[in-house]
Amino acid sequence: MKRIGFWIEYNRESPNYPSVESVKRNVVYEDKDLILKYLKSGNELFLMGCRERYKGETIAHVKTIYTDGAFYWTSELIYFFEKFSIEIDDEFLSKIRTDNYEVKTLNKDELSAIVLIYPESKFNYS
Repeated sequence: MKRIGFWIEYNRESPNYPSVESVKRNVVYEDKDLILKYLKSGNELFLMGCRERYKGETIAHVKTIYTDGAFYWTSELIYFFEKFSIEIDDEFLSKIRTDNYEVKTLNKDELSAIVLIYPESKFNYS
């Protein structure tokens, strides 16, 4: 499974993550609303209330990790895509469009299996 939308600004313990600034290109997507719908309708793996700061702006939200079974992404990805129209990974974008902008609903066993693949993660789906 491929990780999308994990940036150093929000994951200081992972110094190899890229900066969100590296994808802020104000890309024009004709299908932005459909992509956004897909991102927001992912299966939730992990939720946590938090407040984060980005360039002096406080972002208070429920931090969520979503998945479609092939990729997993953060609520920050959704925020930055909606606000700044950031660049989306080509492979992920292709899957979104191939799936006709519909995320397959995963059951609890499928979600638990994903968590087990990544035992080093902080996900706890019980």
